[in-house]
Amino acid sequence: MPQKHRVTDLRNGSGHALSLSGREVWEGSQSTDFPKTIMNGDSIQFTHNAGTDDGSIAALAYKLQDDGKMWVVAWSNPRGADSKAFTDLLDQPVDWDQIKTKLDANGSADYKTVKFNYRVEIKLDPKSALPVVTAYLEKKPRKSKAKAHKATITMAQKHTVTDLRNGSGHALSLSGHEVWEGSQSTDFPKTIMNGDSIQFTHNAGTDDGSIAALAYKLQDDGKMWVVAWSNPRGADSKAFTDLLDQPVDWDQIKTELDANGSADYKTVKFNYRAEIKMDPKSASPVVTAYLEKKYA
Repeated sequence: MPQKHRVTDLRNGSGHALSLSGREVWEGSQSTDFPKTIMNGDSIQFTHNAGTDDGSIAALAYKLQDDGKMWVVAWSNPRGADSKAFTDLLDQPVDWDQIKTKLDANGSADYKTVKFNYRVEIKLDPKSALPVVTAYLEKKPRKSKAKAHKATITMAQKHTVTDLRNGSGHALSLSGHEVWEGSQSTDFPKTIMNGDSIQFTHNAGTDDGSIAALAYKLQDDGKMWVVAWSNPRGADSKAFTDLLDQPVDWDQIKTELDANGSADYKTVKFNYRAEIKMDPKSASPVVTAYLEKKYA
């Protein structure tokens, strides 16, 4: 599955609004509409497409309003090599050449640093051709652990970002869905072509979380791929996936999700491999689900 794009999820817990100050794209689309503003407490997602013959390698700089510091996020998703990411906090103008040097030399699958009383982290799956980058910026509490806990819970559940990746050898068509908590009006993807990755956001309810499941039928095969997630308020998140050769029993799926769901769940059936994973501690997690042909 060749590089097509990189999905990036930026999460702002800095105590300040962020405004886009600059960007540098070394490989991939030059016309991406990167987010201009990220309010405190918000999480924003965007997709950066790879080029026809190259990958997705770029960096963004966001200025902390009423502070002046600069938050830099950078990623490298090249063709033919592992992906990596880098982040930093600056109190001076961005030197893009220096950022690229640090990305190449120090970038990793999970990079973090603490500066100017802020904590930043960026992480991804280095082996994925279509990786999701998750980058965090948060105020570093000065005193007690109790304050740190209080700061964490202020970012309540807002949504679940789901990235579905199809390497099954078949097109997928949405057969059904069930929403137990959260928005009932989400426009879930109707079709996912073989080799494609599609993202959508499911918003939590005003007083509840984001708990739902989808079923996709493998065209010219008939099997059903089920993906399910539970992002409740006040508890860890988890996910579940399965492959079926019969109609979906949503009550059974909910039972399996509650009993067996985890941060990284995988199964092999009917010569296919399915996996779903997420950060169980995140209030607005990214769920990544894969379906691929299992070769003998």
